[in-house]
Amino acid sequence: MPHRPAPCSNPSAHPTPAWCGWPCRISPKSRHEPTVGLPRYVAVGLLTGYAWLALAGLLWAGAGPVTGGSRYDATLHLVFLGCTMSMIFAHAPVILPAVLRRPLPYGPWLYAPLALPHTTLTIRVLVGDVLGVPAGWRWGGVGNVPAVR
Repeated sequence: MPHRPAPCSNPSAHPTPAWCGWPCRISPKSRHEPTVGLPRYVAVGLLTGYAWLALAGLLWAGAGPVTGGSRYDATLHLVFLGCTMSMIFAHAPVILPAVLRRPLPYGPWLYAPLALPHTTLTIRVLVGDVLGVPAGWRWGGVGNVPAVR
């Protein structure tokens, strides 16, 4: 019997886009469409994080793993800035009040720190990495710094 590698031991066969579909199906946004306030904020943060992760998975699965170049830069930033920071921002209004034992007031102003990394990441990946414009890559990266601080 030939040796078969364990699932996901081959990075080029990583099913990241499929993993993104499952949470989207059970997400609060897709189950409770007319939400408002904090539940909507959390749902928007989660779904944008899933979208960034799915895009990174498509880039990775499209031509296999890479170790350099613009596709590597885009994949790395889509996972760590797009998905991870979106998840942090989405969970912070729920977790911080529980840990600090202080209420965190919800307001529409919470969308600004959520939108900033998405905007700068879009500039970096779309203009800088996809179109190959060095200024877009540079300015997107400069905008990412205050987005994560």
